[in-house]
Amino acid sequence: MHLTPAHALVLLPVIALIGTPLFPFVNNHTVILGFPVMAVWIAAWGVITTGILGMLYRTEPELSDPSDPSDASDATGPSGVTDLGEASA
Repeated sequence: MHLTPAHALVLLPVIALIGTPLFPFVNNHTVILGFPVMAVWIAAWGVITTGILGMLYRTEPELSDPSDPSDASDATGPSGVTDLGEASA
């Protein structure tokens, strides 16, 4: 496994969520769409975290999808069975 500078992006949500009680703009009595700012902050970081992990997954060569047709180096499917196309009757 190799680490790239892009992997440091995973630290952003960790720092944001651990530091949530310390940020004065999050820790107040303001309401956004009927929800406390802290709830909106945490939900937003959940969405951002999903985006960061999705971006890292797409750029990680070690995690390539074996069923991806653009990466088909052999004719075996995910179950390891050779794909012979449609069987004729």
